[in-house]
Amino acid sequence: MSVRKVTKPSAEAPNAAPLAVLERTALFGVLDAESLRRLMPATVSVRLARGQVYQLRGARVNGVVIVVRGFLRICLSNVQGKRHVLSQLEAGQIFNLLPVVDGGPAIHDAEAGADTRANEAGDAIAIPGDGRQPAGVRTGLMELQKMFVTLALKAD
Repeated sequence: MSVRKVTKPSAEAPNAAPLAVLERTALFGVLDAESLRRLMPATVSVRLARGQVYQLRGARVNGVVIVVRGFLRICLSNVQGKRHVLSQLEAGQIFNLLPVVDGGPAIHDAEAGADTRANEAGDAIAIPGDGRQPAGVRTGLMELQKMFVTLALKAD
């Protein structure tokens, strides 16, 4: 049996990623400029090498991940170590939303492609008294829900 180990990503200086990265995502792009500026101190930029395992299913999640450059392969692995790639997330796409919202562990493995950089919008953006749901995530979800309802009404 082959065992894949998680390696620690190299963290860059806080706020190394520009505000524009958050603005381009569907989740955070609905927030006003002031809200985005308040989120920036809680965002950590990480650099991942090709093939580096970012997280394994069942692990604690540090926050919503925004792919900035390169890509993350989202996978499931069986007990024999065989990997099934479910998706490949590219720049501007988000990851780990469900575990952040429900407070549970990671639901997929994630492995980096070549020269991958990502931003983690971590626990520091949690609402006081509710350590499970970050303010930006809750606001973003409400805005996305409004957009989906609007689109559904237009389709009818």
